Amino acid sequence: MYELERWQLTPERTGYLSSYKTLLGLAIERFAVGSLAKRYSEARLLQASVGLAALNSLLEWAHSSFSMYTLPHP
Repeated sequence: MYELERWQLTPERTGYLSSYKTLLGLAIERFAVGSLAKRYSEARLLQASVGLAALNSLLEWAHSSFSMYTLPHP
């Protein structure tokens, strides 16, 4: 898995991260996308999604320089 290799997470933490990402994605699809689709054109939404994907890639790249993402430690 990408997270396991990239951030040297344990399998348990990788599972938590994967579950969190899945639930977050489902919540965004359920509550945000429908209302945004009613309000904005498809072209505008596509532009915004490409911009957010680029920002995410930049933040992921920056992670190697400093700690952007943290997981709570028990």
